[in-house]
Amino acid sequence: MAAGILSDHGLRPARTHMVRFAETAVALVEAGIGVCIVDEFSARAADMSRLRCLPVPTSRRYEAYLHRPLAAGGKVIQQFEHCLKDELQAGRMP
Repeated sequence: MAAGILSDHGLRPARTHMVRFAETAVALVEAGIGVCIVDEFSARAADMSRLRCLPVPTSRRYEAYLHRPLAAGGKVIQQFEHCLKDELQAGRMP
């Protein structure tokens, strides 16, 4: 997905590295190692004194995952979905 966004904007990085979690990507950027493309919710958790967030215009869809045991119950998942929908509809960015 990130490669597609970069390509859409005519960018071809010399090196890339894929990480499993957005938090890992953000931590690398906070440490001064490169740039990352993450969802806005992960970006909000970043230390804004250590990096700069820029919106990336794209029509591409971004997949987000809730890492939670299903045994935890549907209430947690329902609350997450509700908050996610509210934020997406509001269009807020960090």
